[in-house]
Amino acid sequence: MPRLCLLALLACSDPKGSDSGGAPEPLSGDLILEDQHNYTYSGELAVEGVEVVWGQDVTVDWSSFTVDLRGRPVEPAALDQLGLVAFGLSQDELLTAIATNTLLQSDILDFRVHLNTAGATQTTLSQFSILGNEFDPASEFQPRADVGTWAVLLQDNVDGALQILALGFLNPVEGGPEGTLSFSNSTTQLDFDADLGQHLVTGEGLTYTLDWSQVRTQASGQTLELSRADRVFVGHLPVETDEDVEANFVQIYEMADAIYQLDVYGRTSVGLAEALDSAGTPFPGFTAGGAWFVGLECTTCTSPAPVILSRVDVR
Repeated sequence: MPRLCLLALLACSDPKGSDSGGAPEPLSGDLILEDQHNYTYSGELAVEGVEVVWGQDVTVDWSSFTVDLRGRPVEPAALDQLGLVAFGLSQDELLTAIATNTLLQSDILDFRVHLNTAGATQTTLSQFSILGNEFDPASEFQPRADVGTWAVLLQDNVDGALQILALGFLNPVEGGPEGTLSFSNSTTQLDFDADLGQHLVTGEGLTYTLDWSQVRTQASGQTLELSRADRVFVGHLPVETDEDVEANFVQIYEMADAIYQLDVYGRTSVGLAEALDSAGTPFPGFTAGGAWFVGLECTTCTSPAPVILSRVDVR
């Protein structure tokens, strides 16, 4: 099957570490995020496609899909939903938009959903629908001048955000045998390199305020739209070095032994005591040992990378 690759933009990183010469920063409960504190990344996204026939129903099979693009285990029958999407972008343009969080609502020309309430591991395009209107391949899966890419997304609802676990391309042709889009663990591959920026510095036992109003650039190097930074998170990893964090970056939530989150739509600063863990316990404050980090994610974006993330040194 054909494979398409994308090299995501490589943003330039400031030297890591909290000391950049001169006197140490004073300890404070105010964590003021600026561009030099944000991490940067580069990555390669590879997506496979399958040749199918215009106007014909297509079988989608994910029974062999057991590891998502972040390397997390997946139970195929437990998949929440699938999306069938017609994009007004070429495949290369789509991969670029996903990697850089620049996909626009206007880029999506048609979207249908299949809810996997039966715990199945395969379906067909005719089982996708929107508001009760089922997709008709004979009349709707036809050449359109405005459509550049047809794709199927495998999706799960994780902590209130719908995440893409994998995607595969449909490459329609005239005539020929009917095709099947079979998802495997190699259908979507993400090679992700992260570099932490300058650390924030604080102390134990303080009242903490996080302010990100001065951040202008997201991790991928594009201009940050502050409205996209809609969820704050605070986490702790049982590791010590930046290299340990960077090497496991796309599984940072799974590695964390503590995560606190707060939806912050329209805000640019918060008191971190408002952030709660999954049991509803407020963030108790930073402690020495391990690696603490703070950041913001875009819960409606396609990229698996947070838009802002910084390590916090506790002294």
